[in-house]
Formats: sequence, structure tokens, C-alpha cells
Amino acid sequence: MRRAPVLAVLALGTALLAGCGSGSHSADPSGQQSDGASASATAAGTAGGTAGPAITGGYVALGDSYSAAPGVPTVQFASGCVRSTNNYPHLIAAALPGLALTDVTCSAATTSSLSAAQHTAAALSLHVPPQLDALSATTRYVTVGIGGNDVGLFNALVGCMTKGDCKATYGDQADSAVETIGEHVTAALQAVHAKAPHAEVALVGYPQLVPASGSCAALPLQEADRAFLHQLFIDISQRMAQAAKDADARFVDVLDASRGHDICSADPWINGPHNTAQAFAFHPFEEEQRAVAALVVKALG
Repeated sequence: MRRAPVLAVLALGTALLAGCGSGSHSADPSGQQSDGASASATAAGTAGGTAGPAITGGYVALGDSYSAAPGVPTVQFASGCVRSTNNYPHLIAAALPGLALTDVTCSAATTSSLSAAQHTAAALSLHVPPQLDALSATTRYVTVGIGGNDVGLFNALVGCMTKGDCKATYGDQADSAVETIGEHVTAALQAVHAKAPHAEVALVGYPQLVPASGSCAALPLQEADRAFLHQLFIDISQRMAQAAKDADARFVDVLDASRGHDICSADPWINGPHNTAQAFAFHPFEEEQRAVAALVVKALG
């Protein structure tokens, strides 16, 4: 597949970090969100250079809530996916107007949600189609951000805060959970390649939520639990990197980029339990989504 010129990648990555607007969006009852928005040509040029030839073609975003970014802000409630128009797929599409975005990311998705319908809201009996249905032989770019919900990773984090003794409860299961994520993600990426054989595929990892030392009011953890969870996120990221390699996909190392931006940091990329006006609890802020968008552009360039 034709690669984007290096100058375009550098210029657009800087523009994404600086900020870019999103245009008009429409959602259909299936939960699939198509973005015909195009940022002006100056969106890419704000980095101070010529962007070069446009990156064009169909771009499909697959993933869970760390890709859907609920509350940043959320405008797509109809399907129960609680998807933001400022998530990283939309930021990429706004900065690269030659891309035609189909965003089927959905909160609470597991790797099973790629190949089977996802039940998104039990009270309303809402379902969305398999995310892989959005792919075709003409798809040019795919991002995949998924795997943590397969083992209840983020529910476990909340449980550790409220109940404590996380390492004692989950320690013996950690290696198995990491391997489960790796195996499931590898299979998911292989399925993506089968549906979109000509696409550039990028696996987007998870950020680091837990500080390297200490805790805070937003993330009150016992020291043993903090150390355990901090290492668990590292292990998951490393296993996902291996999954991407095994499945011939690019790996976007969000964990490494997010160091110093954990929940307890002075500049957090991930929300704690309190600031729900800017993001859902324990989910990415818009700043994190902009950083991820820049990383993805670089990875696919």
C-alpha cells in the first residue's frame, strides 16, 4: 500500500497535538457513524510546513470505549455505544480530509463484538452489528483498540479501589489474563486482515492509568495493589505489541506515550471518578485522544 510522505506525517501529527476541529457527523440506527467532515487545508499546515499529497481512502475505526471516548463530548447515544465526535478516529479524519471515516467503536466492546452483534443497552434491548461488517476489500486504513474488556480489566481496577487486596485477589490470574488478551487480539487482527486484505492496520494500545509510585484521592490504592496494577498495564501493552507483530499490524504504543500522564499526575490523560463533565470516569480525556491521533498518523504513514 502507498505510504504517506514523511513530511505529511510529521506536519499532521503536530497539527493533531495542537488541536483540530471536527465537522458534521451523522449516525445511523446500526450504531455506525460516518464522517464526511473535512478540516480545512490549513489544519495540516498549522505545523508550519507543506503537508504534501493527501492521504486518501476508506478508514474504519474498530474498538471499545478507549477508542469511542465517551463524554469527550458524547453525541451518539442512539445505539448505546456512547461514542464521541472528538475521539481519535474523528480527529484523524478531520486532519486528513481525504479519508472517509466509518467509526464503529463502541463502549464495552470485546473482541467478540468484532464478529458478533453487541448488546449495548440491556434496558433498551439495543444491539449493534459486528464491527467487522464495516470492513471491505476497498478499506485502506483500519485502527483497532480492543482487548481489555475481554478480561474485565477496567472493572477490576474499580474493584481494587473499593475493596482493596487487588493483588491477593487477582495476582494468580494476571498472567492468564494477559495471555488471553494477546491471543484474542491476535485473532481479531487476523480477522481484520481477512476482511480488509489491502488495508494498513494499526493496533492501538492502552494508556498507563496507574502511577509508578504513590496514589491519590482519584485513585486510592494500597501500595501492593498500585505496584501490581502498574505492572499489569505494562505487561498488557507488551503482549499487545507482540500480537500486532504476529498479525502483521502496526502497534501504537499509547502506554509509553502516556508516561507521566496517569490518573494521579499533574497532567492526567485519563479521568478519575470525579470529573465526569469532561469524560466518563476512568476513561480518556480529549488530550489523550489528540495524542493518540497523532501517534496513529505517524504509525500509518
